[in-house]
Amino acid sequence: MLTKFAAAYSLKLDKDRPVEMRGEPAFRWSNSLAGTRDAAVFLWMADERPVALGTIIWYPKVGVFHEFQSLALEPLVAEQDGKTVWEPTPPGVKFAPLPDAPRPEPTEAKRMLQMKMLAGRFRAEVVKGPPVFPAGSVWQLRLLPKSLVRYGGRERLARDGALFALCQDTDPDIFVMLEARGDGADQKWHYAVGPMTGWEAKAWYNDALVWSQKDSHPANDPKRDYFVVGPVAPP
Repeated sequence: MLTKFAAAYSLKLDKDRPVEMRGEPAFRWSNSLAGTRDAAVFLWMADERPVALGTIIWYPKVGVFHEFQSLALEPLVAEQDGKTVWEPTPPGVKFAPLPDAPRPEPTEAKRMLQMKMLAGRFRAEVVKGPPVFPAGSVWQLRLLPKSLVRYGGRERLARDGALFALCQDTDPDIFVMLEARGDGADQKWHYAVGPMTGWEAKAWYNDALVWSQKDSHPANDPKRDYFVVGPVAPP
């Protein structure tokens, strides 16, 4: 059911470059605290790079919600049944050099170890409220040990990259993208942080605040990078 909902959306870059949805979920989860029965994170890719995240969430007492976050560096459009339903203003994420990071290692295996180490230096919190949580409740998020996707290549802007998730219980609320950019001695690690939630949120790297957002719940503005559809009745 969840994959069918996600596949109903057709995404394009610059209004004419098709984006491919990965058929299998990048991550599947449930959250007993929020009453979630089943949920799955899906990825849309272009030129072997993730350009959008989508989560389909089933709450048996309410219905199904579809949430999206742009990871694109250019204009992105999502259509359903031939109608534009999401058109965020670019860019979906903003990258910056990662301070005090070591130079990217020369091998894929060692770079993956580096990315896991660097991702572990991030922490994040989300402030949630009714109807599911008490007003002003603060949740410290935990890092999933495995990245949602690895990407990049010799001819790409990102020579190597990975997407990580920080979760409340198992619910991904914040993501971190790490990319090795540049050539030779000029190659450096870059990062971007973004939400998979409309609640107030903050993220830190080595105790320095690097990203934050104000409460935009329920986040139903289709011009925003993070966008929610629902509830939709399950089949």
